[in-house]
Amino acid sequence: MAPGERIKCLLQIQSATPGAVKKYDGMADCVKKLYKEGGIRSVFKGTFATAARDVPASGVYFASYEWLKKSLAGSDP
Repeated sequence: MAPGERIKCLLQIQSATPGAVKKYDGMADCVKKLYKEGGIRSVFKGTFATAARDVPASGVYFASYEWLKKSLAGSDP
């Protein structure tokens, strides 16, 4: 998800502010400017937070999906 999630959020935030000057002209421009400002760490900032959100949610989703699939299918192999 990251750094795509971070780039998407930065582009959305700049578009949401009426009358503000756009800092980024697209995804590639955003990555270039982030890298120039703070290196590779700036591009991947927030990766841990994104993973902390997505990993447990995906685990619960797939576990419940498998449980529901087996429950509705019955005991047939």
